[in-house]
Amino acid sequence: MNITDPLRQCAQLHPDKTAVIKLGGVAVSYGELDRTIDAIAQRLLDHGLRAGQTVIVAFSPPYMFLVLALAAARIGVASATPGHPLAACAGCLAPDNTPPAAGVRMIPVPHGWFVAPSPEAVVPPVPSAQDAAAICAYFDSSGTTGQPKHIGISHALLTRRIAAKERFAPLPGEPRQIFAVGPRAAYGFRDTMRVLGRGGLVVFTGTLDDILNGISRYEVNYLVVAPALVQRLVDARPADAGPFPSLAIVEVGGSHLPHALWKRARERLCPNILSTYGATETGSVAGALMEDLIDRPGAVGHLYANVEMQAVDARDRPLPAGTEGILRVRSDLLADGYFDDPAATAEAFRDGWFYPGDLGAVSQGHLVITGRVAEVINNGGDKISPHVIEEVLRAQPGIVDAAAFGMPDADGMIKVWAAVVTHAPFDMDTVMRGCNDLLRGRAPQTIIIVAELPRNANGKVVREELVQIAQAQRGPV
Repeated sequence: MNITDPLRQCAQLHPDKTAVIKLGGVAVSYGELDRTIDAIAQRLLDHGLRAGQTVIVAFSPPYMFLVLALAAARIGVASATPGHPLAACAGCLAPDNTPPAAGVRMIPVPHGWFVAPSPEAVVPPVPSAQDAAAICAYFDSSGTTGQPKHIGISHALLTRRIAAKERFAPLPGEPRQIFAVGPRAAYGFRDTMRVLGRGGLVVFTGTLDDILNGISRYEVNYLVVAPALVQRLVDARPADAGPFPSLAIVEVGGSHLPHALWKRARERLCPNILSTYGATETGSVAGALMEDLIDRPGAVGHLYANVEMQAVDARDRPLPAGTEGILRVRSDLLADGYFDDPAATAEAFRDGWFYPGDLGAVSQGHLVITGRVAEVINNGGDKISPHVIEEVLRAQPGIVDAAAFGMPDADGMIKVWAAVVTHAPFDMDTVMRGCNDLLRGRAPQTIIIVAELPRNANGKVVREELVQIAQAQRGPV
Protein backbone atom coordinates (compact mmCIF):
# COMPACT_ATOMS: atom_id res chain seq x y z
CA MET A 1 0.00 0.00 0.00
CA ASN A 2 1.32 3.42 -1.01
CA ILE A 3 -0.67 6.66 -1.02
CA THR A 4 0.49 7.47 -4.56
CA ASP A 5 -0.89 4.24 -6.07
CA PRO A 6 -4.47 5.51 -6.71
CA LEU A 7 -3.05 8.59 -8.46
CA ARG A 8 -0.86 6.38 -10.66
CA GLN A 9 -3.88 4.27 -11.57
CA CYS A 10 -5.80 7.40 -12.60
CA ALA A 11 -2.82 8.49 -14.72
CA GLN A 12 -2.81 5.14 -16.51
CA LEU A 13 -6.56 5.28 -17.17
CA HIS A 14 -6.87 8.99 -18.04
CA PRO A 15 -3.42 10.43 -18.79
CA ASP A 16 -4.78 13.54 -20.54
CA LYS A 17 -7.38 14.44 -17.91
CA THR A 18 -6.57 17.59 -15.90
CA ALA A 19 -5.54 16.76 -12.34
CA VAL A 20 -4.32 20.07 -10.91
CA ILE A 21 -4.67 23.77 -11.64
CA LYS A 22 -1.53 25.44 -10.27
CA LEU A 23 -1.31 28.97 -8.95
CA GLY A 24 -1.54 31.22 -11.99
CA GLY A 25 -3.99 28.94 -13.77
CA VAL A 26 -1.56 26.44 -15.33
CA ALA A 27 -3.20 23.03 -15.87
CA VAL A 28 -1.38 19.74 -15.16
CA SER A 29 -2.74 16.47 -16.50
CA TYR A 30 -2.68 13.18 -14.62
CA GLY A 31 -0.05 11.85 -17.00
CA GLU A 32 2.13 14.94 -16.46
CA LEU A 33 1.66 14.80 -12.70
CA ASP A 34 2.60 11.13 -12.45
CA ARG A 35 5.64 11.52 -14.72
CA THR A 36 6.80 14.51 -12.65
CA ILE A 37 6.48 12.50 -9.44
CA ASP A 38 8.45 9.62 -10.98
CA ALA A 39 11.17 11.93 -12.29
CA ILE A 40 11.58 13.62 -8.89
CA ALA A 41 11.46 10.29 -7.08
CA GLN A 42 14.36 9.05 -9.19
CA ARG A 43 16.33 12.24 -8.45
CA LEU A 44 15.74 11.71 -4.73
CA LEU A 45 17.08 8.17 -5.06
CA ASP A 46 20.09 9.52 -6.95
CA HIS A 47 20.73 11.86 -4.01
CA GLY A 48 20.91 8.83 -1.72
CA LEU A 49 17.51 9.02 -0.04
CA ARG A 50 16.09 5.65 0.92
CA ALA A 51 12.89 4.18 2.37
CA GLY A 52 12.51 4.79 6.07
CA GLN A 53 14.20 8.19 6.03
CA THR A 54 12.62 11.64 6.46
CA VAL A 55 13.19 14.70 4.31
CA ILE A 56 12.13 18.30 4.93
CA VAL A 57 10.21 19.98 2.11
CA ALA A 58 10.98 23.71 2.32
CA PHE A 59 8.59 24.88 -0.42
CA SER A 60 5.44 26.91 0.25
CA PRO A 61 3.69 26.94 -3.18
CA PRO A 62 1.12 24.15 -2.91
CA TYR A 63 1.92 22.35 -6.17
CA MET A 64 5.66 22.32 -5.48
CA PHE A 65 5.12 21.03 -1.97
CA LEU A 66 2.69 18.37 -3.19
CA VAL A 67 4.85 16.83 -5.92
CA LEU A 68 7.94 16.75 -3.69
CA ALA A 69 5.98 15.15 -0.84
CA LEU A 70 4.44 12.57 -3.18
CA ALA A 71 7.76 11.78 -4.84
CA ALA A 72 9.22 11.12 -1.39
CA ALA A 73 6.21 9.01 -0.41
CA ARG A 74 6.50 6.93 -3.58
CA ILE A 75 9.97 5.72 -2.54
CA GLY A 76 9.03 5.27 1.12
CA VAL A 77 10.57 8.52 2.40
CA ALA A 78 8.50 10.60 4.82
CA SER A 79 8.13 14.32 4.10
CA ALA A 80 8.09 16.96 6.82
CA THR A 81 7.70 20.73 7.06
CA PRO A 82 10.63 22.96 8.12
CA GLY A 83 9.69 22.91 11.81
CA HIS A 84 10.56 19.20 12.06
CA PRO A 85 13.71 18.39 14.11
CA LEU A 86 16.67 18.67 11.75
CA ALA A 87 18.59 15.87 13.42
CA ALA A 88 15.83 13.42 12.48
CA CYS A 89 16.01 14.22 8.76
CA ALA A 90 18.23 12.89 5.99
CA GLY A 91 18.08 16.16 4.08
CA CYS A 92 16.17 19.29 3.21
CA LEU A 93 14.63 19.90 -0.22
CA ALA A 94 14.96 23.63 -0.85
CA PRO A 95 15.26 26.05 -3.79
CA ASP A 96 18.73 25.82 -5.30
CA ASN A 97 19.65 29.35 -4.18
CA THR A 98 18.88 28.68 -0.51
CA PRO A 99 21.83 29.32 1.85
CA PRO A 100 23.16 26.18 3.58
CA ALA A 101 21.64 25.40 6.99
CA ALA A 102 23.70 24.08 9.86
CA GLY A 103 22.94 20.53 10.88
CA VAL A 104 21.12 19.35 7.75
CA ARG A 105 22.14 18.26 4.27
CA MET A 106 20.71 20.65 1.71
CA ILE A 107 19.39 19.05 -1.47
CA PRO A 108 19.03 21.85 -4.05
CA VAL A 109 15.86 21.67 -6.12
CA PRO A 110 15.99 23.74 -9.33
CA HIS A 111 12.76 24.91 -10.92
CA GLY A 112 13.23 22.38 -13.71
CA TRP A 113 12.25 19.59 -11.33
CA PHE A 114 8.66 20.84 -11.43
CA VAL A 115 8.40 20.89 -15.24
CA ALA A 116 6.64 17.76 -16.42
CA PRO A 117 8.77 15.58 -18.72
CA SER A 118 7.37 15.53 -22.23
CA PRO A 119 5.38 12.46 -23.33
CA GLU A 120 8.30 11.53 -25.61
CA ALA A 121 10.79 11.57 -22.73
CA VAL A 122 11.66 8.22 -21.24
CA VAL A 123 10.67 8.32 -17.57
CA PRO A 124 10.81 4.80 -16.16
CA PRO A 125 8.13 4.26 -13.51
CA VAL A 126 9.66 4.21 -10.05
CA PRO A 127 8.34 1.23 -8.07
CA SER A 128 6.25 2.43 -5.15
CA ALA A 129 7.28 1.34 -1.68
CA GLN A 130 4.66 -0.98 -0.21
CA ASP A 131 5.17 -0.72 3.54
CA ALA A 132 1.69 0.32 4.73
CA ALA A 133 2.93 0.98 8.26
CA ALA A 134 5.65 3.39 7.10
CA ILE A 135 5.17 7.10 7.73
CA CYS A 136 4.23 8.93 4.53
CA ALA A 137 4.33 12.44 6.04
CA TYR A 138 4.75 14.38 9.27
CA PHE A 139 2.36 17.25 9.98
CA ASP A 140 2.34 19.90 12.67
CA SER A 141 -0.46 20.14 15.18
CA SER A 142 -2.22 23.48 15.43
CA GLY A 143 -0.02 24.64 18.30
CA THR A 144 -2.83 26.74 19.84
CA THR A 145 -2.00 25.48 23.32
CA GLY A 146 1.77 25.57 23.10
CA GLN A 147 4.68 24.64 20.92
CA PRO A 148 3.63 22.87 17.70
CA LYS A 149 4.13 19.12 17.78
CA HIS A 150 4.80 16.70 14.93
CA ILE A 151 2.46 13.84 14.04
CA GLY A 152 3.48 11.03 11.73
CA ILE A 153 0.75 9.67 9.42
CA SER A 154 1.36 6.26 7.88
CA HIS A 155 0.24 5.18 4.41
CA ALA A 156 -2.35 2.89 6.01
CA LEU A 157 -3.68 5.56 8.38
CA LEU A 158 -4.06 8.13 5.62
CA THR A 159 -5.89 5.55 3.52
CA ARG A 160 -8.29 4.81 6.40
CA ARG A 161 -8.93 8.52 6.96
CA ILE A 162 -9.72 9.04 3.28
CA ALA A 163 -12.14 6.10 3.33
CA ALA A 164 -13.86 7.35 6.50
CA LYS A 165 -14.27 10.84 5.04
CA GLU A 166 -15.68 9.40 1.82
CA ARG A 167 -18.27 7.35 3.74
CA PHE A 168 -19.42 10.41 5.67
CA ALA A 169 -19.19 13.10 2.99
CA PRO A 170 -18.88 11.47 -0.44
CA LEU A 171 -17.42 13.57 -3.20
CA PRO A 172 -19.55 14.54 -6.21
CA GLY A 173 -19.34 12.17 -9.17
CA GLU A 174 -16.81 14.42 -10.91
CA PRO A 175 -15.11 16.21 -8.00
CA ARG A 176 -13.73 19.66 -8.79
CA GLN A 177 -12.39 21.04 -5.57
CA ILE A 178 -10.73 24.14 -4.15
CA PHE A 179 -8.82 23.75 -0.89
CA ALA A 180 -8.18 27.00 0.90
CA VAL A 181 -6.41 24.71 3.40
CA GLY A 182 -3.33 23.69 1.41
CA PRO A 183 -1.51 20.33 1.34
CA ARG A 184 1.06 21.40 3.95
CA ALA A 185 -1.61 20.73 6.61
CA ALA A 186 -2.86 17.21 7.32
CA TYR A 187 -6.45 18.27 6.54
CA GLY A 188 -5.57 19.66 3.12
CA PHE A 189 -3.14 16.85 2.24
CA ARG A 190 -5.71 14.14 3.00
CA ASP A 191 -8.46 15.84 1.00
CA THR A 192 -6.11 16.56 -1.92
CA MET A 193 -5.25 12.86 -2.09
CA ARG A 194 -8.93 11.97 -1.81
CA VAL A 195 -9.76 13.96 -4.94
CA LEU A 196 -6.70 12.84 -6.90
CA GLY A 197 -7.45 9.21 -6.02
CA ARG A 198 -10.88 9.68 -7.58
CA GLY A 199 -9.60 11.24 -10.79
CA GLY A 200 -10.99 14.67 -9.87
CA LEU A 201 -9.67 18.19 -10.27
CA VAL A 202 -7.74 20.06 -7.56
CA VAL A 203 -7.58 23.84 -7.95
CA PHE A 204 -4.87 25.59 -5.93
CA THR A 205 -5.54 29.20 -4.99
CA GLY A 206 -3.54 31.95 -3.32
CA THR A 207 -5.88 34.90 -2.88
CA LEU A 208 -9.52 35.66 -2.23
CA ASP A 209 -9.98 36.61 -5.88
CA ASP A 210 -8.36 33.32 -6.92
CA ILE A 211 -11.05 31.43 -5.02
CA LEU A 212 -13.97 33.50 -6.27
CA ASN A 213 -12.79 33.45 -9.88
CA GLY A 214 -11.72 29.80 -9.69
CA ILE A 215 -15.14 28.60 -8.54
CA SER A 216 -16.77 30.04 -11.65
CA ARG A 217 -13.97 29.39 -14.14
CA TYR A 218 -13.47 25.72 -13.25
CA GLU A 219 -17.06 24.99 -12.19
CA VAL A 220 -15.85 23.96 -8.73
CA ASN A 221 -18.41 21.83 -6.89
CA TYR A 222 -16.66 21.31 -3.51
CA LEU A 223 -15.03 24.11 -1.52
CA VAL A 224 -13.06 23.60 1.72
CA VAL A 225 -12.49 26.72 3.85
CA ALA A 226 -12.08 27.95 7.43
CA PRO A 227 -14.80 30.16 9.03
CA ALA A 228 -12.70 33.33 8.78
CA LEU A 229 -12.39 32.86 5.03
CA VAL A 230 -16.10 32.10 4.70
CA GLN A 231 -16.76 35.56 6.07
CA ARG A 232 -14.39 37.21 3.61
CA LEU A 233 -15.89 35.32 0.69
CA VAL A 234 -19.42 36.26 1.71
CA ASP A 235 -18.49 39.93 2.15
CA ALA A 236 -16.83 39.97 -1.28
CA ARG A 237 -19.99 38.73 -3.03
CA PRO A 238 -22.69 41.21 -4.09
CA ALA A 239 -25.71 41.04 -1.81
CA ASP A 240 -27.92 39.95 -4.72
CA ALA A 241 -25.44 37.53 -6.30
CA GLY A 242 -26.99 34.34 -4.96
CA PRO A 243 -25.13 31.02 -4.55
CA PHE A 244 -22.57 29.80 -7.09
CA PRO A 245 -24.44 27.51 -9.54
CA SER A 246 -21.70 24.87 -9.58
CA LEU A 247 -21.08 24.58 -5.82
CA ALA A 248 -22.66 21.47 -4.29
CA ILE A 249 -20.91 21.65 -0.90
CA VAL A 250 -18.96 24.19 1.13
CA GLU A 251 -17.10 22.36 3.87
CA VAL A 252 -16.04 24.39 6.91
CA GLY A 253 -13.39 23.11 9.32
CA GLY A 254 -10.96 24.46 11.87
CA SER A 255 -13.43 26.14 14.20
CA HIS A 256 -17.13 26.68 14.83
CA LEU A 257 -19.13 28.52 12.14
CA PRO A 258 -21.50 31.03 13.81
CA HIS A 259 -25.14 30.63 12.78
CA ALA A 260 -25.43 34.24 11.61
CA LEU A 261 -22.53 33.70 9.21
CA TRP A 262 -23.99 30.37 8.07
CA LYS A 263 -27.20 32.09 7.05
CA ARG A 264 -25.32 34.61 4.92
CA ALA A 265 -23.06 31.91 3.44
CA ARG A 266 -25.96 29.77 2.26
CA GLU A 267 -27.45 32.81 0.51
CA ARG A 268 -24.27 33.95 -1.28
CA LEU A 269 -22.06 30.85 -1.60
CA CYS A 270 -23.92 27.55 -1.44
CA PRO A 271 -27.10 26.26 0.26
CA ASN A 272 -25.26 23.19 1.59
CA ILE A 273 -22.73 24.14 4.28
CA LEU A 274 -20.99 21.17 5.89
CA SER A 275 -19.55 21.53 9.40
CA THR A 276 -16.66 19.20 10.25
CA TYR A 277 -14.71 18.49 13.44
CA GLY A 278 -11.32 16.86 13.80
CA ALA A 279 -7.65 17.35 14.53
CA THR A 280 -4.31 16.42 13.00
CA GLU A 281 -4.10 13.66 15.61
CA THR A 282 -7.56 12.24 14.83
CA GLY A 283 -8.51 13.14 11.28
CA SER A 284 -12.15 14.15 10.78
CA VAL A 285 -14.38 12.37 13.32
CA ALA A 286 -17.68 14.30 13.20
CA GLY A 287 -19.70 16.53 10.94
CA ALA A 288 -23.12 17.45 9.60
CA LEU A 289 -24.90 19.91 7.37
CA MET A 290 -25.35 23.15 9.28
CA GLU A 291 -29.10 23.10 8.73
CA ASP A 292 -29.24 19.92 10.86
CA LEU A 293 -27.43 21.69 13.72
CA ILE A 294 -29.33 24.96 13.87
CA ASP A 295 -31.32 23.96 16.98
CA ARG A 296 -28.26 22.68 18.85
CA PRO A 297 -26.07 25.61 20.01
CA GLY A 298 -22.39 24.76 19.74
CA ALA A 299 -23.03 21.51 17.84
CA VAL A 300 -20.41 20.70 15.19
CA GLY A 301 -21.80 17.44 13.86
CA HIS A 302 -22.64 13.78 14.27
CA LEU A 303 -19.92 11.30 15.14
CA TYR A 304 -18.59 9.18 12.29
CA ALA A 305 -19.29 5.46 12.39
CA ASN A 306 -16.77 3.55 14.55
CA VAL A 307 -15.78 6.76 16.39
CA GLU A 308 -16.34 6.82 20.15
CA MET A 309 -16.32 10.10 22.05
CA GLN A 310 -16.89 10.83 25.72
CA ALA A 311 -17.04 13.84 28.02
CA VAL A 312 -15.18 13.08 31.25
CA ASP A 313 -14.41 14.91 34.48
CA ALA A 314 -10.96 15.86 35.75
CA ARG A 315 -10.46 12.27 37.00
CA ASP A 316 -11.33 10.75 33.61
CA ARG A 317 -14.73 9.52 34.83
CA PRO A 318 -17.35 9.47 32.04
CA LEU A 319 -20.13 12.00 32.50
CA PRO A 320 -23.83 11.51 31.69
CA ALA A 321 -24.92 12.17 28.12
CA GLY A 322 -25.29 15.86 27.40
CA THR A 323 -23.11 16.93 30.34
CA GLU A 324 -20.21 19.27 29.57
CA GLY A 325 -16.75 17.93 30.31
CA ILE A 326 -13.32 17.25 28.92
CA LEU A 327 -13.65 15.45 25.59
CA ARG A 328 -11.76 12.33 24.58
CA VAL A 329 -12.00 10.23 21.44
CA ARG A 330 -10.90 6.82 20.21
CA SER A 331 -11.09 5.13 16.82
CA ASP A 332 -8.87 3.52 14.22
CA LEU A 333 -8.26 7.01 12.77
CA LEU A 334 -5.98 8.11 15.64
CA ALA A 335 -2.26 8.71 15.24
CA ASP A 336 0.03 6.86 17.66
CA GLY A 337 1.50 9.92 19.35
CA TYR A 338 3.87 12.82 18.86
CA PHE A 339 7.27 12.48 17.24
CA ASP A 340 10.12 12.39 19.78
CA ASP A 341 7.94 13.83 22.55
CA PRO A 342 7.07 11.09 25.06
CA ALA A 343 5.85 13.54 27.71
CA ALA A 344 3.34 15.21 25.38
CA THR A 345 2.29 11.81 24.03
CA ALA A 346 1.66 10.48 27.53
CA GLU A 347 -0.43 13.54 28.35
CA ALA A 348 -2.64 13.52 25.23
CA PHE A 349 -2.77 9.79 24.33
CA ARG A 350 -3.95 7.72 27.29
CA ASP A 351 -5.35 4.18 27.44
CA GLY A 352 -6.33 4.18 23.78
CA TRP A 353 -7.99 7.61 23.98
CA PHE A 354 -6.85 10.94 22.57
CA TYR A 355 -7.61 14.10 24.54
CA PRO A 356 -7.88 16.98 22.01
CA GLY A 357 -8.09 19.67 24.69
CA ASP A 358 -11.70 20.57 23.91
CA LEU A 359 -14.61 21.03 26.28
CA GLY A 360 -17.98 19.79 25.18
CA ALA A 361 -20.74 17.24 25.45
CA VAL A 362 -21.95 14.19 23.55
CA SER A 363 -25.60 13.20 23.31
CA GLN A 364 -27.17 10.67 20.94
CA GLY A 365 -24.20 10.90 18.61
CA HIS A 366 -24.26 14.71 18.47
CA LEU A 367 -21.02 16.48 19.38
CA VAL A 368 -21.19 19.93 21.00
CA ILE A 369 -18.02 21.99 21.48
CA THR A 370 -18.14 24.64 24.20
CA GLY A 371 -14.50 25.71 24.31
CA ARG A 372 -10.89 24.73 24.81
CA VAL A 373 -9.54 23.53 28.14
CA ALA A 374 -6.56 25.86 27.79
CA GLU A 375 -8.69 28.75 26.51
CA VAL A 376 -11.16 28.86 29.38
CA ILE A 377 -10.86 32.29 31.01
CA ASN A 378 -10.46 31.93 34.77
CA ASN A 379 -11.88 35.28 35.90
CA GLY A 380 -11.22 35.18 39.65
CA GLY A 381 -12.54 31.63 39.91
CA ASP A 382 -15.38 32.08 37.42
CA LYS A 383 -14.62 29.77 34.48
CA ILE A 384 -15.78 31.40 31.24
CA SER A 385 -15.78 29.91 27.75
CA PRO A 386 -14.61 32.53 25.23
CA HIS A 387 -16.97 31.11 22.62
CA VAL A 388 -20.04 32.20 24.60
CA ILE A 389 -18.73 35.77 24.64
CA GLU A 390 -17.82 35.64 20.96
CA GLU A 391 -21.31 34.57 19.90
CA VAL A 392 -22.75 37.61 21.69
CA LEU A 393 -20.15 39.96 20.22
CA ARG A 394 -20.69 38.78 16.65
CA ALA A 395 -24.39 39.55 17.00
CA GLN A 396 -23.69 43.18 17.91
CA PRO A 397 -24.04 45.88 15.21
CA GLY A 398 -20.86 46.72 13.32
CA ILE A 399 -18.88 43.62 14.39
CA VAL A 400 -17.76 41.14 11.72
CA ASP A 401 -15.43 38.96 13.82
CA ALA A 402 -14.55 38.62 17.50
CA ALA A 403 -12.35 36.70 19.93
CA ALA A 404 -12.36 36.76 23.74
CA PHE A 405 -9.26 36.12 25.85
CA GLY A 406 -7.91 36.42 29.38
CA MET A 407 -5.76 39.46 30.16
CA PRO A 408 -3.79 39.88 33.41
CA ASP A 409 -4.21 43.20 35.23
CA ALA A 410 -1.64 44.98 37.40
CA ASP A 411 -2.25 42.49 40.24
CA GLY A 412 -1.96 39.47 37.98
CA MET A 413 -5.72 38.79 38.09
CA ILE A 414 -7.21 37.58 34.82
CA LYS A 415 -9.83 39.85 33.28
CA VAL A 416 -12.06 39.23 30.28
CA TRP A 417 -10.98 41.16 27.20
CA ALA A 418 -12.07 40.86 23.60
CA ALA A 419 -10.74 41.84 20.19
CA VAL A 420 -13.14 42.73 17.40
CA VAL A 421 -12.99 43.40 13.67
CA THR A 422 -15.49 46.11 12.78
CA HIS A 423 -17.19 47.87 9.93
CA ALA A 424 -19.20 51.09 9.86
CA PRO A 425 -21.44 51.93 11.57
CA PHE A 426 -19.86 50.80 14.84
CA ASP A 427 -20.38 52.32 18.27
CA MET A 428 -18.35 50.98 21.21
CA ASP A 429 -20.81 52.19 23.85
CA THR A 430 -23.69 50.38 22.14
CA VAL A 431 -21.66 47.17 21.93
CA MET A 432 -20.60 47.35 25.58
CA ARG A 433 -24.21 47.89 26.69
CA GLY A 434 -25.37 44.93 24.58
CA CYS A 435 -22.70 42.68 26.08
CA ASN A 436 -23.47 43.77 29.64
CA ASP A 437 -27.19 43.15 29.14
CA LEU A 438 -26.64 39.60 27.84
CA LEU A 439 -23.48 38.47 29.64
CA ARG A 440 -23.71 40.35 32.93
CA GLY A 441 -20.56 39.70 34.95
CA ARG A 442 -19.01 37.75 32.08
CA ALA A 443 -19.03 40.67 29.65
CA PRO A 444 -15.62 41.87 28.39
CA GLN A 445 -14.09 44.51 30.62
CA THR A 446 -12.20 45.95 27.64
CA ILE A 447 -12.71 45.61 23.89
CA ILE A 448 -9.94 46.43 21.44
CA ILE A 449 -10.30 46.90 17.68
CA VAL A 450 -7.96 45.03 15.31
CA ALA A 451 -7.74 44.87 11.53
CA GLU A 452 -7.97 41.07 11.63
CA LEU A 453 -7.74 38.31 14.19
CA PRO A 454 -4.47 36.34 14.25
CA ARG A 455 -5.16 32.80 13.08
CA ASN A 456 -3.02 29.75 12.43
CA ALA A 457 -2.98 27.66 9.23
CA ASN A 458 -6.08 25.77 10.36
CA GLY A 459 -8.08 28.95 10.87
CA LYS A 460 -8.04 28.89 14.69
CA VAL A 461 -7.56 32.10 16.63
CA VAL A 462 -4.13 32.40 18.27
CA ARG A 463 -5.12 33.97 21.59
CA GLU A 464 -1.53 34.28 22.79
CA GLU A 465 -0.97 36.83 20.02
CA LEU A 466 -4.07 38.74 21.08
CA VAL A 467 -2.65 39.04 24.59
CA GLN A 468 0.56 40.48 23.11
CA ILE A 469 -1.41 42.93 20.96
CA ALA A 470 -3.48 44.01 23.95
CA GLN A 471 -0.41 44.45 26.14
CA ALA A 472 1.20 46.65 23.46
CA GLN A 473 -1.94 48.79 23.26
CA ARG A 474 -2.39 49.05 27.02
CA GLY A 475 1.23 49.72 27.84
CA PRO A 476 2.88 49.13 31.27
CA VAL A 477 0.65 48.47 34.29
